[in-house]
Formats: sequence, C-alpha cells, structure tokens
Amino acid sequence: MTGLIVKAGATSRVLVAILALAVAAFTVLQIKDTAVEPVPEFAPVTVEVQSEALGLSAQEVEDLVTVPLESNLLSGVAWVDQMRSSSIPGLSSIIMTFEDGTDPIRARQVVQERLTQGALLTNASKAPVMLQPTSSANRVMMIGLSAKDQSLVDLSVLSRWTLRPKLMSVEGVANVSVWGMRDRQLQVQADPARMQQHGVTLDELVATTGNALWVSPLSFLEASTPGRGGFLDLPQQRVNVQHISPITNASALGRIAVEGATGKQITLSDVADIVEAPPTIIGDGIVADTSGLVLVVEKQPGASTAEVSEGIEDALDALAVGLPGVTMDASLYRPADYVAGVGRNLALAALLTLLLVAFGSALLYRSWRPVVTVVSTVALSLLAGWLVLWILDTSINLVALTGLAAGTLLAIAQAVAAVHGLAGLRRELPPVERVGSAYSSVGVNAVYTTLAAVLLALPVFTLEGRAGAFLPEAAKGFLLATAGSLVVAVLVAPAIAALIPPPSSARNPVPQQVSSRLSTAVRRVSSSVAVLVAVIAVGIAGSAAVAVGMDMETRPSYHEGTLVLRATAPEGTSPQALTSTLGSLAAQVRGLDGVAGVGGHVGRAVTGDRVAGANSGELWITLEPEADRDAVAAAATDAARSKGDLEPSIGTFLDGRVDSILPGPGGPLVVSVYGPEPDTLRASARSALDVVSRTDGVSGARLVEAPTEQNIQITVDLAKAEALGMTPGDVRRQAATLVGGLEVGAIFEQQKVFDVQVWTREELRNSTDKVRQLPIDTPSGTQVRLGDVAAIAISEQPTVIDREAVQRRLDIVADVSGGGVRDAVATNLATMRLPAEYHAEVRDEAAAIADNQRDVLLYAIAAALGVLLLLQAATRNWWTSVAATAAVPLGMVGGLLGALLVGTLTIGALMGLLALAVMGVHNALTVTRLAQPHADRAAEPGVVGSPAGAVLPAAALTFLVGLGVALLGDRAGLEAITDLAIVTACGAVTTGIASAVVLPAIASRYGSREEPADDPYHDAAIYEPAAVGSHA
Repeated sequence: MTGLIVKAGATSRVLVAILALAVAAFTVLQIKDTAVEPVPEFAPVTVEVQSEALGLSAQEVEDLVTVPLESNLLSGVAWVDQMRSSSIPGLSSIIMTFEDGTDPIRARQVVQERLTQGALLTNASKAPVMLQPTSSANRVMMIGLSAKDQSLVDLSVLSRWTLRPKLMSVEGVANVSVWGMRDRQLQVQADPARMQQHGVTLDELVATTGNALWVSPLSFLEASTPGRGGFLDLPQQRVNVQHISPITNASALGRIAVEGATGKQITLSDVADIVEAPPTIIGDGIVADTSGLVLVVEKQPGASTAEVSEGIEDALDALAVGLPGVTMDASLYRPADYVAGVGRNLALAALLTLLLVAFGSALLYRSWRPVVTVVSTVALSLLAGWLVLWILDTSINLVALTGLAAGTLLAIAQAVAAVHGLAGLRRELPPVERVGSAYSSVGVNAVYTTLAAVLLALPVFTLEGRAGAFLPEAAKGFLLATAGSLVVAVLVAPAIAALIPPPSSARNPVPQQVSSRLSTAVRRVSSSVAVLVAVIAVGIAGSAAVAVGMDMETRPSYHEGTLVLRATAPEGTSPQALTSTLGSLAAQVRGLDGVAGVGGHVGRAVTGDRVAGANSGELWITLEPEADRDAVAAAATDAARSKGDLEPSIGTFLDGRVDSILPGPGGPLVVSVYGPEPDTLRASARSALDVVSRTDGVSGARLVEAPTEQNIQITVDLAKAEALGMTPGDVRRQAATLVGGLEVGAIFEQQKVFDVQVWTREELRNSTDKVRQLPIDTPSGTQVRLGDVAAIAISEQPTVIDREAVQRRLDIVADVSGGGVRDAVATNLATMRLPAEYHAEVRDEAAAIADNQRDVLLYAIAAALGVLLLLQAATRNWWTSVAATAAVPLGMVGGLLGALLVGTLTIGALMGLLALAVMGVHNALTVTRLAQPHADRAAEPGVVGSPAGAVLPAAALTFLVGLGVALLGDRAGLEAITDLAIVTACGAVTTGIASAVVLPAIASRYGSREEPADDPYHDAAIYEPAAVGSHA
C-alpha cells in the first residue's frame, strides 16, 4: 500500500508539487493571521455564583447568604462533581466544578434554572450573579483611569455607565470589573442630636426618604409599589401620562417634609445632612502611585488575545474623542505584547531551524540536491502539522507548538533516510522506479514510526491533574507533526525527489576515518553477547538513574513582560492604608532599572476574578524588553519587605492563574474535618490532629486554620430590650442602618441610576465607643444608647470561611514516610468518637495522583511492549526486535543529561525525551531494514547496508538545530522550546552513537539473512556497486 502511494506521488510529481506549494502558501498565510496563545484552555468546566453583601461579616455572609444558596438552591444540580464556597466579609462566592465532558452551556443552564428561584432567599444581600465564563488565562488587559480635573466619583460614574458598556460590547470580552469603584450616591446622613431635638425617629427618616422617591426596594414602604402613570383615551388619540421626579440632587431631596412629624413642618435637611458621596469601598486601584480606577478586562474561552486587545484599543480610541482630560492607560497589563513577541520569536526559531538544516546538509553532502530534499521535507512536515491544528479548530498555543517542534526530529530523520536511500541507487534507473525504491522503504518505516509515536504518547493522555492539563496538549502537537511527516514522507517528498535529477556521483556524509572506527566498534560490540547486553543495560540503568532523581514541573512557565507582586498585610488592614503603602511601594519599584511602569489594585471588585479581603493587593510591574527579570523581582520583593508587615510573593500572572485553578493536593497527606458549628469543628479538628500525629510514619502534622481579624460583636440583652418594649430585631435594624447604611431607593438621571441611602456621619461611627453611644429609638418615643440594651465587645472572627459539599471544612496537612500510612491514618480516624454531624476523612488528591502515576507507568510498559511488537512485525525477528527495543533508552541518556542542564523535567524536556524515543524507534527500523539483506557485512563502511550514512547525518543535524535554537535563549515563546532544544541536542549525541554502533551490532548478530518476501526494495540489482558508498 505504501509503495503504491509513493509511486503515485512520484508519477504525478508535478501535480503533487504544485498542490504542496499551494497548501504551504495557504498555511503560511494562516500562520501570519493566527495569533499564538500562551496556554490552552486548561480549566475544567466551572460556574461561579457571587453574591454581594456589603457590611456583613464572614460569619453573617455564611449564615445569611452562602448556606441558603447552597442548601436551598444549588444542592443537587446535575453533573456537578464538586461544590466549594468561600464566605468573606461582604461577599459569598460559590464555585461548582462539573464532570469532565459536560457542555459548558448546559452547565450554566442548569445553574441559572436554580437561580430563578432566588426569591426564596433572604433579603440579606444583592441578588446572586452567575459570572460570565472566562478563558483560563482570563485577563486580557488592565486599564488605568485617571483625570486631573475629575474626582474619583465622577470617573466611577464614567466607568460604570460609559466605559464598561462600551468595552463589554467588544467581541470576545467576557467581563469588565472596576477596582476602586466609588459609585455616586445620595446619602441622607442622620444626625441623632437634631433628630431628637425635632422628635423624628429613624423609621420616620427612612420612610420619608424612601417614599419621596419613585421606587424603593423596601417592601414595607408605599414606594415599593410605584404604580403606573396610565394614559388618556381622547377622541382621536391616546396620550400616555408620565411623572417626572423633581428629586435629582441633594438640595431637592433635603426639602422633603418628614412624615409623621408633629407641629411645624420639618424637612430632611433639618434632621440630616444630605450629601453626594460614595459608599464604603471594597477595593481600590493604584494608578500613578496613588488611588485611581483600574478596569480589568477578561476574555471569553477560546478568544484570541491579540484580536480582543485590538478591539479594546479601538473602543478606547473611539471613547477618547469624547473624554478630554481623561487618561486611559492600557499598559498596566497587556499580554498582547507578549503574544506579538511570541510570534516574532517563533518565526525566528523556525527560520533558524531551516537555515541550520540547509547549512548542515550542505556541509555533509556537498550537493544542492540533498539540501533541497531535507529542507523541503522538514518545512512541509511542520507546515502540515500546523495546518492540521488549524483544520481541527484547535487552540494554537505554545504548549501544542512545543510538541509540534519536537516533531522536527522525526522529519529530519526521515529526510536523511530518504537521501541515504537515493544515494545508493543506480543513476540510470527511471525517476519513478528510482524514487519508489528509495521512498517505499522510508514510507514503510514512517508508518511503523507513526504507530510507535502513538503508542509512546498514549500514556500521556491518561495523566490527571496539572500534568493532565498540559502534557496531552503537547503530545497532541507532537502526534500531529508526526502525522504530517508521514504524509510528506509517502506522498510529497517522493514527488519532489522525482523532480530533482540524480547527481553524477554520491558522497558519503560520514568521513572514512569515522566510518572505519564505527565499523571496528560494531564488530567488537557484536562479537560478544555479554558486551552487547552490558552496553544496553548500562544505557537503561543510566536513563533510569537520571530520571528518578529529577523533579518534574508540568506547569508551563513563560517570561511575560509583567511581574505580579502579591502583598498581604495583617488582617484588619483597611483598603485605604494598604493603598497608601502599595502606592509608596509602587513609586519605589518604578525607580528600579528595567521597570517601565507600575500599577495595581487592592482588595476586590464587584464580579471580579479575585475573592480577597481588603488586606491583600497586587502590584503589576511592566518590564522593559531587556530588563533583568530576576534582579527586578528580587529588588521589588526586598522593597516590599522593607514596608514592615507586608508578606510579598512575586511571579507571573499565568503562574498564579495555574496555581489557583489547578492547585496541588496541599501536601503528601491531607485530612479534612467537616461539621456545621465553628467551635465544635475546631475542637474536632484538633482531636483529629492528635490522632494523625500519633500515627507511625506521619511527621509535621499541622492544622490549617483561617486567619482572623477583630470584629465588633453586638449582643442584645433580652431583659433590657423587653423592659423597653423592643425586640432584638428592632435594635439590629436601627444599629445596622446607622453603622452600615440602608439603601432606600434610587434616582434616575440621564439614563443612569444612582442609589439613595440612609446612613449617619462617619465621625459618629468610627470607633467602638461611638458605636456604643449610638441612639436607639424605643416604642415609647424615647431614645436609649445602643450600649444600654446590648453588650458590645471586640472578638476575633475568621476572615474567610471555606465550605465543601455544603459543609464547613478544616484541613490537617502532614508529611508521610513509608507505605500504607494513609490507610493507617484512615483506620485510626475511623475509631474516633466525634459529635453528630461531624466527620473526618483522608482526602484522596495525593493518593489519586500516586495511583494515576502508577497507572501511567503501567500504560508506559504496555506501550513499550507495543513498540516491541511493531519492531517484530517490521523485522520479523524476535531477537532483533527485543534488543532494538531495549536499545532505545540508550539513546535517551544524553537527553536526560540535557534535562539535568535544564534543571527539571519541564514540558519541553519531556517532549524532547518523547521525540528521542520515537527517533530511536525510527533509527532501529532504518538500521535493521537496511542491514537485513547484508547482515554478514553490516559493519563494512562501503556496503549499502552500512547504517552510518542513514542515521549519523540526522543526529548531526538534530544536534546542530538544537544547539542553534538553544543559543537563542529563553525568549518570549521559546521558554519550553529552549528546554526541548537542549534535551534534543544532548540526546542527538547518544542517539547517534546508539544508532551507528549498537543497532548495527544487533542487526549483525541477530539479523536474518533472508530478505522479507514483501519488500522488493532490497534487490541488489537496483543499487550502485559498493564503490558508490566511498568517501571520494
């Protein structure tokens, strides 16, 4: 079959060549218009529901928002694999992770169906919001907003009603969140002294303010049912009736008369200050080293970073025309710059690869014909792999391209094997017969090699966790490159070779002296079974020893042009204080060499991608192109530590994103304790900690507790409240209005909506003593201090409450040594007596990873057996196939030594090792098939069957290409490819030695002297005499 395809390609060589050129040109155009993404979409299918509850503590958020949502609405949603939640002050975040393979649209549909029943929830927060689906690398741009002649409130109005809607309309944008938002509000700030003077109660103030507006969310007010204006039916027409609100500002609202006031008319301005002011901020932006607004734009899954960025910039340019004096700085974070650099560097690496292949081929063969054959084969193979990626509508990302680059090795090996086959054929043969004789053998080898590549790559697709999110993507790119090489080898390359006239003479690319020494080495190795077994055993042992001692890091790490400095202040730090500290730090970092700009944000934003307290913030440090990343990172971290209580960490956005979406198991052993009540749960967790600590093989066990901060706790004294005719609810509602504020309605102005809130002046509520002095109205018309009816105390409360599977959870983390420790811990925990509704269990993440690793090892052994069977089918000799399979790790020793230079087994290093393994199989096929008819003379340099000319040039070209690409350095987009280049360059040395010495020795000792019945291409009549292989 392969021979027929090769013959068809050679016969229709002109047509095939024209089609190949057309496809290549089309692919190049697609490459030019296709932006490369740094990472694939690695996040599982998740749906996040957020509920804003400004003013509630973490405990109240859990009790009033999270628990009702989980228990009453979201429990039992179809296809949910895991449900986790975090309750922090002012926010409830519930994340549902769905089973693999779930349609994201259906997942959102089933969640939205439950949220339509939101009326069943308590009115303690704003309506729950299901966030838009975003890309794994969600942030596509950060925009700093500032103006000299406008306040932050004015900029916030501009952001909410102008900028955000415009940016949300850009194709590919999923969400725009604003850090530092200060909404415009009309605030009725009650003055208790003036209210008491005029005999006005807080309830009357709230009722007056709410009923003065067109509509109010408070159901006990008349304004909760605004009514309709109606219409007039006249004889000739119908006229609608519209009511225009006269309340558009603080002055108009202040003239409203207070309901229920006796005696002279009393207005709102008589008993309260009516002002325009923002509510309490939940976060802040840092622009130009001070408070500002930062717009974070997130993109949809699968959206192109470059295209979305271009659309955003076009929208900003259109907005800038109508916003004089407003500065919109889109350089705080712009990954499109990194993507652009990726495209340039990938093009440079590809061009350098082809130039090095051409240079090396010319140096080896001293003829233009092999150069054309090898370069065209390699180029078309890479283009074919890219085209298949594009046709399959697969994300073109750096992880997949790393695998695609690894396929270059196989393309080089197949091209060199074809050149070697052509060089040994008689020149007078017709082009079709000559090319068919050479490429049919290459094509058969390519088929077997492709099958071997599939077998060796299959274990990668069984990986789970973080490794399973990225390595299969790289393996897919490698397999597509391998498939492209197969198509080129059996169809396109024969056509190109048939168009090139044969040379008058052939030159052996292996020098005579090298060939003679190789022949001597082959004879020595093949002369003794013990020597052959020892060489192979040393190779396998060396490979295993190097591999076992290395760490693996499957998270892709890219040198983005922005560093993220994450800083955490002590719990309870206000956003204003942290903004001031980080602003000072930003000014200090801006002065470092290599820093182009600094921006950042503190706390969180509504519908933002960070669920964090006000004591945490980030500085985004934009680097100059030639900046020393490590030096800047070290200096910025030192500067942050010099600020006192800050706990800094620095990295890139993508690294942090991977860690947040695909966290590790947390430790070798993790025990989770579940239960409803905090104090009992803590006590149960400490009991479980004692049990875990006493288990043999466990060390360093510790309980991971949530951080705490000081809260003011108000506990109503029932006896005192009863004596005054009050209920705890009466006291809470009045105190909550005075301290936290109460939204009573909204005003509508110029297609904008602004909230109206009843509150009190800040100086009346800015300390514990001031809160204790707040006046509370009694049913008798008198007032009492809040401290007279309630106990007010300071207590430590958690700042975050984590829940899983609709239960609170505390974790115990420990190290383990020896086998069976997890089972022993589980057995000991089963004997514990815990209160009802509390239980402890050993989490299975670490165990699942270990089990998955064992499964992958079993799959790898099965793949090796599959390769053995493939080699047996190709060589029809069990001894040869067994020995050749065992020799494959020998060629990988150099690659593993190269991985030692890299430092860890990264994605690039692992793809390099996979490519070396497949290249070893290809060389085994090439050597054994060449040597089978001449096994008795396989070591002679002048014999056609001598393998040196078929494998050493490929090893030399691989080394040259790997060295050249490695010398480019780890530029943008080449981080993983540089690791790949180092591994393949080192591996090319041992692969070449193994292929030129060990494999011929195997063929010489175990190879069959009989020609395969179905392989007519070993007919000696079509080859030149042995002299053709000379070194003249």
